[in-house]
Amino acid sequence: MIELKELKIYLECDDEFVLEIVSQFKMEATICLDEIIDASHRSDINEIARTSHRMLSSTRILKFDELSAILEKLEGQSIWNQTVYTDLIARFQSNLTICLEEISALEKQLTKSD
Repeated sequence: MIELKELKIYLECDDEFVLEIVSQFKMEATICLDEIIDASHRSDINEIARTSHRMLSSTRILKFDELSAILEKLEGQSIWNQTVYTDLIARFQSNLTICLEEISALEKQLTKSD
């Protein structure tokens, strides 16, 4: 769960900046998910690792710990194993959906305070 007060302190920012960050995360996360799925269809572990790594800083800042752990596993795979990747990507997709719901709730909270 995103803690608004903690996030604002960590980033030393106001509500408007937090809105920008979470909006950017939503857009990038959706793109990254598509890229990871596409790379998995090509068995491209390097692309999966690069894309996973690119998302990690955002998931860590937003304290999406479970999503970060899944991305770390995707990034760290050194050999192609269809079963492992299919499971990790399904978990990533499911967990991302939950995180995006949290972001939507945060956006509503932030826009109410305007």
